[in-house]
Order: sequence, then C-alpha cells, then structure tokens
Amino acid sequence: MFSAASELAYLSGWMAFDNAEHSIAQHYFSVAVKLAAEADDPPMAGHVLRATHAVTLGYLGAVHARRGEIDQACSTWSTALDAMDGIHSARARQTVVDMRAALSAVRRSGVPATVELDARACAYLNTGSP
Repeated sequence: MFSAASELAYLSGWMAFDNAEHSIAQHYFSVAVKLAAEADDPPMAGHVLRATHAVTLGYLGAVHARRGEIDQACSTWSTALDAMDGIHSARARQTVVDMRAALSAVRRSGVPATVELDARACAYLNTGSP
C-alpha cells in the first residue's frame, strides 16, 4: 500500500514540476521517498532519487550548452546518462531527445566528447540503457 502511495506521490511531483511549481514538486518527491522507506521498498526510493537526479542533470547540461560550454555540457549529460541506467520513463527519454537536439549543431564537428555522448544517447533511446 505504501509503495503504491509512493508511486502516486512521485507522479504528483512530476505534475507539479511540469507546472513550474518546484517547491511543491520537491515536497512530493520527498513524500515519495519517505513512503517508499515506510514500505521497505528500496528500489522505489532509489528510482525516485535517480530519476529526479538524472533529469535535473539533463536540464543542467542544456544550460551549459546554451552558454556555449560544450565540454561541461557533455560531462554533465554523460553523468545524467549514467544515472538513467535502468530508468525507462518518458521524461528521461525526452531529456535524452533534447540532449541530442542540443548537440546537433556541434555533433558534426567531430569533437570526441560529442561523438561518444551521441552514441550513448542513441543506445539509450534504442535500448533504454546508455
């Protein structure tokens, strides 16, 4: 029962996040982790933490890219892909799609970091594993 409530709190957190109600989203994510702990469901707690961390890193990478900090963006996105291993949510997938779109202008330049990152992103989109 607590695991189901944890999942609902997690989804409510993303709904609040999508509405730019970040403090409310943080509250729901915190509730989701606490409910998962009450349910003795470490995989659920881990999922909540890893998914929110991975997506946040994806957004941070996009900020770096917009600033022209491509090396930092690639490093941040690489860490995001590491955190996404085993995460198969639509939001994580969209983060990777957005990552590839942001990289499209520099990907053709042949910079090794962008080529490697793009290959990992493609692998994630094709298999769900970076």
